[in-house]
Amino acid sequence: MDRPVMRHLAQKKWEKEGGLDRLMQRVEQMGVVPDLVGGIRGSAPIAFSTSTSEGEVEPGSVQLPSSFAQPPKLNVQILDDSAREGLYTLLVVDADAPNYETQSFGQRLHYYKSDMALDFTTGEQDLFASGIGKEILGWEAPLPPRGSAVHRYVFLLLRQSATSPAAPSERADFDVRSLLDQGAEITALTLFRSKWTKEENAYIEEKYREVHGAEVPVFEKAPKELRYGMPLNKKSMERERIREEAWEQALRDTVGENGEVKVERA
Repeated sequence: MDRPVMRHLAQKKWEKEGGLDRLMQRVEQMGVVPDLVGGIRGSAPIAFSTSTSEGEVEPGSVQLPSSFAQPPKLNVQILDDSAREGLYTLLVVDADAPNYETQSFGQRLHYYKSDMALDFTTGEQDLFASGIGKEILGWEAPLPPRGSAVHRYVFLLLRQSATSPAAPSERADFDVRSLLDQGAEITALTLFRSKWTKEENAYIEEKYREVHGAEVPVFEKAPKELRYGMPLNKKSMERERIREEAWEQALRDTVGENGEVKVERA
């Protein structure tokens, strides 16, 4: 890839095959913009796979948490001429990390590596491989708790500015925009989604104890008595039951199994 014509052809091939358009559609459809970043002009070719996947994982698809007990293989091809001799930062962020104490959601950092020397002559590389860059925070397996809905796990490759961004010391309450404010620029990004399931519960509980030394918090709907501030009588309980059934049916009619909104076509 040391010749401009080869890089140009590689970029056109990725675009012609629909890789860029499909990725940008998923990024916008699933709210990465604006939830994590304010906007993005494009992405270098990027793909990832796991030890259990058959080939590359489709961007934005729902994956089992246990498939990411170990970091995936993440390949990026730098094609931009301006990227010569650049230093890059790789981070993986949970955009939907729940906060048990505040009953709210924020960002959690699952991986952070900086000072990776990449350019268009290096070809495709596994960015999680040892020997590339400086690993600040190692891989933390995704473990979505029960009741916290679908999580978006986003891989971001940032080109560093003249000075290395300040390395984070904590995983919780992360803010991607804080790095972009330091002059870093998005070179590539992709994502997958994951959620708690009964089949994965045993793995999540065991892995959570191993990683965090505690039991997995559970996020459940508050009892009706707490939501309404008083006990419900029989008539009110029946009215609430009908309302909840109608709401659940509406969700089933508009949202697919993977959390994607169903669109009616004329």
